[in-house]
Amino acid sequence: MKKIFSLFILTLSLTLVGCNNVESLASSSYSSSTTSSESYDDELLVYECKEELIEDATKYPYTLNNAYNATMEYNYKDLSRHYYYNVDYMPTRGDVNVLVIPVKFANYTKYSRQIHRQKIYDAFFGSSEETGWESVSSYYYKDSYGSLRMSGVVTEFYEAEYESSLNFRGTMDILTDAVEWYKERYNDDGKKFDSDGDGFIDAVALIYNAPAHYENNENLWAYTYWAQDRPNISSPVANAFFWGSVSFLYSDQNISIDSHTYIHEFGHIMGLEDYYNYNSNYGSYAGGFSMQDFNVGDHDPFSKLILGWARPIVVKDTTTIELSPTTTSGQMIVLKPDNYDMVSPFDEYLIIEFYTPLYLNQQDTTYAYSYGYPTGSKESGIRLWHVDARLLKNYYDTGILDFTNTIEDGNRYIVCSSNTTGQAVDLDCSEFRLNKLLRKGKETSFELGEYFSTKDLFVEGDTFTMEDYKESFTNEGLLNSGESLGFSFSVDSIIKNQKAVISIVKE
Repeated sequence: MKKIFSLFILTLSLTLVGCNNVESLASSSYSSSTTSSESYDDELLVYECKEELIEDATKYPYTLNNAYNATMEYNYKDLSRHYYYNVDYMPTRGDVNVLVIPVKFANYTKYSRQIHRQKIYDAFFGSSEETGWESVSSYYYKDSYGSLRMSGVVTEFYEAEYESSLNFRGTMDILTDAVEWYKERYNDDGKKFDSDGDGFIDAVALIYNAPAHYENNENLWAYTYWAQDRPNISSPVANAFFWGSVSFLYSDQNISIDSHTYIHEFGHIMGLEDYYNYNSNYGSYAGGFSMQDFNVGDHDPFSKLILGWARPIVVKDTTTIELSPTTTSGQMIVLKPDNYDMVSPFDEYLIIEFYTPLYLNQQDTTYAYSYGYPTGSKESGIRLWHVDARLLKNYYDTGILDFTNTIEDGNRYIVCSSNTTGQAVDLDCSEFRLNKLLRKGKETSFELGEYFSTKDLFVEGDTFTMEDYKESFTNEGLLNSGESLGFSFSVDSIIKNQKAVISIVKE
């Protein structure tokens, strides 16, 4: 369980700077509200997403002789079936129901009234008007370009037998007991929470009523983990779950109800890893401004690609491409040596993204999430990413480095690279990064305390060649695989927040 357990340990330290404002719980004003899609059923708060489900959100028409829209055959859901025993990721497309259970500790009674449950409901299922930004549901609907609709319920507070001094084992016990309590309390077999019919509830959120780090308990933080129970088709059981404090609702003083941390954790439930560096002696590799990095802004293009929400424009030969903003269109350009018939995001390549400070980027570009957190650039331009998501095949069985980009039944796979220094699966991958933002100019990485800013954007007149940026690559001018990229590009023009024109040359 090393790979997933590291997620748990490292997520504990997420937003440590900005999530300690718990006194505001007592002083915050709140006006209860409901929406037309909410109903009360035996004290159960129920939400059904009414937005249009865009089932083919990845179909962006793009016809050009020397480029094509690639269709990905694999995503993190496929990886989870060939990863660890009974580790399951939440589906990323279609209709998904989420089970949210507020938890009240035996020795702590604050923040467990109806008003707090309503806030939890709004954080998961409220509108932009009700939250001041986005709920978990509204964020992921926009993030996925309409291909993921999250509905769900918020139960009454589950009264745990444990006190707030519980450890991780106690959390796991609460998960099991609370789900069984829900089934009995509401006479529900739980099937509606198993959208893919695999015997596991797609996602459980346990929101405990004590402040984060209450009485210095490190288990009282925010993390995602997997119960790894045996599946039950007739009465699905908990597996992927998120554990977090009600106090995270008050982390951002610019928002009425703050869902940033909850949104970040649901990225893990879908399979995404953290992109910030767990090793505090090193700087950031993804630049900070991405939901799976410092839990701000939109998700980066690699995350959207690997969750099945975008189809990349893969370049085959010299061409010129007009690119729309990635945050609103899902468009992105992929450059890779083996550029024909790209079917897998589990590979090595560069991504050209047209970044704009709008849509899901706007809130965290306008306001700092909290002290010490990055804000996005207020200008538009090109962000360039180096992705190395190559898989190791049957590594734990053989210890042999067998890189692949395909997933086949009967084998086990794991992503070799990591954004955390020293956390790669194998020493040969220790210098490789899963998702690295390449900075424009001579600066090759983000030092401690440095984050993505306007100066890192490629703008009109800027060019990129592997030779000019060789110091940004471990193999100096070559990809991690040892192959030559074989492409260079220039930014011909940018119409602010609207489109960018990129000329790409095959060398």
